[in-house]
Amino acid sequence: MNKVKEMLSALVKMILRFLLVRKNIAIRFVFTLVFMAVWGVASLFIFFLTLFQFAWLFLTTRQSLSILSLSHKFTVYTYRILRFISLNEVARPWPFGAFPEEMDAPEAVDLSVTLPDEPAAETAKASETVSTADSASAETAKPETVSTVQNENVSEEDIKEAAIILDYKEEKK
Repeated sequence: MNKVKEMLSALVKMILRFLLVRKNIAIRFVFTLVFMAVWGVASLFIFFLTLFQFAWLFLTTRQSLSILSLSHKFTVYTYRILRFISLNEVARPWPFGAFPEEMDAPEAVDLSVTLPDEPAAETAKASETVSTADSASAETAKPETVSTVQNENVSEEDIKEAAIILDYKEEKK
């Protein structure tokens, strides 16, 4: 019986020694699980910040600098969490360590588009009407019929240009 007790106590000592040597690994694993959950929440927060930023951009045609700054900070934070989770960084992220500082400054993005003047838009629309006419009617059309197909605001210069294009097509045959 004493022999069994000695064997069991030796086995328990080996298991304890095994666990004590790997205690830091187990603690790191627990922190990794915690930060995986934090990473998921932070990523979801970034997603909603992005949606809000686009809504703001659609309404005002300008980026919100405060949302841009906050989303950048959370992006850097999630980057640090991923480095910790993947064992590429030893320092624990916030709240167990310092909140990470910004890495790269956010870039200003200009997504605005200037609208063309109204008369130029009508002229472009008129030339599109001539160019998109089906081939059968375009080949047989004369300058007089082209002007009736188009809008009344088309200039005589556009009609002459369309006649030249149609004449070129007839000569090509």
